[in-house]
Amino acid sequence: MDHVARKFSRAKWEILPFMNSNDVAADAITSCLKTTDNTLSVWDCNVEQSTIEEVVLALATGPNSCLDKLHILALSKNDLQAKGLTLKQSNGGTFVQDLKNRHLDMIKLTLAKLSKVAQL
Repeated sequence: MDHVARKFSRAKWEILPFMNSNDVAADAITSCLKTTDNTLSVWDCNVEQSTIEEVVLALATGPNSCLDKLHILALSKNDLQAKGLTLKQSNGGTFVQDLKNRHLDMIKLTLAKLSKVAQL
C-alpha cells in the first residue's frame, strides 16, 4: 500500500481572515494532528475506494469512535519519506480483527516534523 490515511476536520483547515494563504490554523494542529508520545496514528491504504472504506470501517469501530461526519485524508508514503517522516507498524484500535495490522504510527515527531505533515 502506498498511502496512509487519517481522520481530520475540514473546517479546521480553512484559511481564516487573520491568516496568510500558506498558514495553518493552530486548531488544525492541536485537533487534527494531536499526538501521543510524539506519534501520530494513521492507517495503511491505497487511494482506491475499497481501502479508504476499510479505513473508515476501522475508525468507526474503534473504542473511542463517534459516528459523525468523517473527513479522510490520504497522504503518499513517498511524500512522507521525502520529508523525513518515519512510519512504524502498530496494532490499530479497531474491533475489526482483519484491519488491526493496517495501523501505523508516524514516529519521533517534533514541531518541525509535524509542520511538514500539516503542509502536506
